This record gives sequence, structure tokens and C-alpha cells, in this order.
Amino acid sequence: MPSHFIGELSETRLFGLIKPLLDGRKSGMISINGRDTGEIHIKSGSIVHAKAGNTIGEQAILSMMEWETGPVGFDWEMITNERTTSLPTEQLLISWSNREEEWKQIRAIVPSTDTVYGAAPGGGDGTIHIVGDQWKILAVCNGMRNVSEIADALRWDLFRTSKTISQLIESGMLARISDEKVAEAKAAKTEAQAEAKAAKAAEMKAVAEKAAELQAQINLIEVKATEQRAMEENNREVEKATVTTVKSAGPAEVHRPMTQKKKVNAGFFPRIENELKKLMGPIAPILIEDKLDDLGESRDMFPQERAEAFVSALSEEIANAGKKRQFVKVMTEFLSVENRSKL
Repeated sequence: MPSHFIGELSETRLFGLIKPLLDGRKSGMISINGRDTGEIHIKSGSIVHAKAGNTIGEQAILSMMEWETGPVGFDWEMITNERTTSLPTEQLLISWSNREEEWKQIRAIVPSTDTVYGAAPGGGDGTIHIVGDQWKILAVCNGMRNVSEIADALRWDLFRTSKTISQLIESGMLARISDEKVAEAKAAKTEAQAEAKAAKAAEMKAVAEKAAELQAQINLIEVKATEQRAMEENNREVEKATVTTVKSAGPAEVHRPMTQKKKVNAGFFPRIENELKKLMGPIAPILIEDKLDDLGESRDMFPQERAEAFVSALSEEIANAGKKRQFVKVMTEFLSVENRSKL
């Protein structure tokens, strides 16, 4: 494709590069390939089609006029049949020329789209009237964004953005921020973000550790429950075997009295677990199961005669002497009431 370089936007405005081609009644495609890409098609000195990103026609031409960097080329063999411009080229040039003049006035105040602006000290003198676009600029002008970044944030073109910023500068609402202050602000923001990220990571780690701890306790309780069920099943099997043995024994053995130990009341373990939870927290059920294992007993078959000893053994797990006495007192009174109720 015979595209020839005709200029650089950082040195010559696009209007100045295109005007000679239009005056010479040339045909072909003018292309811009920098940070932004666009194309303008001319035929016999008239602009017939333009495209910049997703924008076409006159608006695309005005958008490209704002670009400040990028090489510009001309391909005289690239001819298109597309027509996206409705205004005569002369009228387009007049609009373009008028905007160029306005751009010159804006650039006298906002010389570069890389410049950063922030709230001016004092915020202007006297009564200031702020219109809609100016409020939007003030909302995103944080002393770290440059003009191009503000335009991107608002999804505006550079002309509208620069023009509004220049108005705010003239009214004393905005002022240029030095490179040193911009660097300091960005460094502070980066540091704050890093600290927030570290704090969040620490919080998530603590949550994960707590969840793991709770899961370990749940697993331990489940293991104890499984062992308890196995023990109860074994006791039932032993009882069945004992009954079978008695039935198969002789008459004298059948009539031999069998002594059976009294079991604690059904409310004993719920009560002792509740009282122990008040003092020891969620670990109470685990302590109870451990003591049952030590005594070789189960909840369902626990003998009444060992209840006081069981209370005493559990009380040894309570470090605070006052709480230990209170625990023993409450459970002793409970056992006393239960014993009287069985008489």
C-alpha cells in the first residue's frame, strides 16, 4: 500500500496537513496511526468519509482534530465508496477552522493533555457559578489525573474536557499541580492501597484460621460421637448375649437375682453440659466425652453412683477456683434434687 508520510501531529496540527491536499483536489486516504488511529477519505478535494474508533462522519473529523501525537500518512490509491459526511467540505473546513481558533485559546490556558490539575487554594474569589460540565470535572479532578485521563474517566473528547478545565482555571477553581506533588499523591495512594490490601489479607487469614479451628473441633466431636455410637452398639450386643445366656441356663440360674446399677436421670448430661459451657465455652462437650472415655462409661449407661465423682473430675478442668466451686455446688444440688425425686 503506497502510504507516504506527510507529517507528525506533535509538530503540525492535522488541519495544516490536510489543507494542502484539499486545496490540490487530491483523492485518497489520510491515515493516523499513533496512540489513536483514524482515517479521512477525500475525493477530488472533498471529504467524503471519516472514521475514528467507533465514530464516523463529521464527529470523527472533529475528534481527530484534537489529537496531538501520531504519524500521518497519505495513500492516493485507497479510494472508498463510503459516504458518512453530510456537510460540504467548505463548511467542514470553516467549522474546523473555528474550532482550531478556539483550541488556540484553550491551549493558552491548558497547554498539554498530560498536565495535572487540582483544586486551587482558596477555591476562587467572590461568587462563582458552576454549570453542569464543570461539576463533573471537579468530581474527577483529584490532583492525580491529567487531562487525557479525566477525558477517559468522563468518556468525553479532549476538546470538551480541555475547554471545561480552562473555564475552571479562569474562574480560579482549578490550578496546575506540580510534578512533585503529583508523584507524592500517587505514592501516598499506592501506599494506602498496599496497606488496605495487607489488612484485608490479614483479615482473610484470621477468618480462615478460625474456620479451620472450628472445623477441627467439629471433626473431633464427630469422631467422639462415632466412638460413642460404636460403644453403645457394643453394649447392646453384650446385653443381647447376656439375655441369651440366661435363657439357656438351668432353673437355678434362671431364678438367680441379677443386680442392675441405676442410671443417672436423662437430664443429667444436658444439665452438666450446659453448666460447663457457661464456664468453658464450646469445648465443654469434648471435655465430657474425654472424661467418659477415662471412666469407661457412656451417656446412656452411666451409673448414678458415679455421678458425683464425674462432676468432681470435670471440675478439675476449671482453672478458676471460684467458678469450680460454683460448678460443683450447682451440680451437687441438681443431683440431690434428682435423688430425692426417686425416693
